[in-house]
Amino acid sequence: VKTLSATGEPDEERRFAEFGRLLQSLTHPNLVRVQAFFLGPAPHAAEAAAAAAGLHRYVVMDYVEGRTLVEWVEE
Repeated sequence: VKTLSATGEPDEERRFAEFGRLLQSLTHPNLVRVQAFFLGPAPHAAEAAAAAAGLHRYVVMDYVEGRTLVEWVEE
């Protein structure tokens, strides 16, 4: 799951929906498949008393086993 802070722009929800549909339509052996996308509350620790303010953009992708980007760059 990738998260990005929402911009708060008036047409953000429409633009993000278009972008999400585009991501879901991409198929290539070297691309991770996008399963879902949505705007939602900010992520927070389970023990936090209140959630962080503001919306975030979420992109849910298939899990890919292997090295992290940092590990790949270091090699």
